[in-house]
Amino acid sequence: MVRASHDEAQAQVGDEAGSPVTVLDDRPGFFGPVVSPAPEGTEADKLLQALRLLSSVPQFSELKRARNPF
Repeated sequence: MVRASHDEAQAQVGDEAGSPVTVLDDRPGFFGPVVSPAPEGTEADKLLQALRLLSSVPQFSELKRARNPF
């Protein structure tokens, strides 16, 4: 079950990405988001809406910065 889920996610994102994989609304998958600690409430909603917006742009592929930059 875990292997099948992993294989399905990798098929959506491609071979160049690891985990976690996010796939929204049958759009292409993306590596990430990598967040620590995980946001809750309004912050979690904002993150999901941002992912939806980014995944709606077919040309978008990556956004990255150093971990814990603050």
